[in-house]
Amino acid sequence: ISGNSLAKSYALNRLMMEITENGELYNRYAWFEQRQYPQLSQTELSEANTIVNNWLANIIKMAVFTLMNDQTIGNITITTTNSY
Repeated sequence: ISGNSLAKSYALNRLMMEITENGELYNRYAWFEQRQYPQLSQTELSEANTIVNNWLANIIKMAVFTLMNDQTIGNITITTTNSY
């Protein structure tokens, strides 16, 4: 991680907390996040929040793109429309 590595590390921990459904994994990343939080300035915290929100948005876009291009998912049939 280059640039503001503390903010990016904090953002990565937050991202993992957002996307996991595993309580043990969530607690592990929450522990890291709680240790890093006091070390961040307001500017770094704002940057970290922007980073995690951008990463989440990209994950959602990729998931939607994947769903739109798969023909069947379980019992759901999806018509592929490639308008990009």
